[in-house]
Amino acid sequence: MINTKYANAYKEVLCVINNLIKEDYEKIPKEYINFLKENCNNEYEFEYDSSKSFKEQELLDETKYILFGLFEKYGATDIQKIKIESYKANYRNKLEEQKREKYDPNKLFENKNEKK
Repeated sequence: MINTKYANAYKEVLCVINNLIKEDYEKIPKEYINFLKENCNNEYEFEYDSSKSFKEQELLDETKYILFGLFEKYGATDIQKIKIESYKANYRNKLEEQKREKYDPNKLFENKNEKK
């Protein structure tokens, strides 16, 4: 059973990709589109408003993640893919640095020693 959030997101993704130009729509594998159709929540009400920009659409976070993955895999140019990979690497590095700072064994017990 598919999670309700994802079933709703699949419905939103279908609505968004149905508004793509034909060339971009055809880049997405038919099997993937069929997967979305088979697993979406058809009772979920969502309409893509073509008068609004993509950023103005009220999309679920899950929908945004799925659409980003589709763009990265099927729509991005080679230059865009390089930029995306660079951004993701920088983001991962920042997260690792934050973890190192938060869980630094040398600093982990500093506050406890000061309280005593």
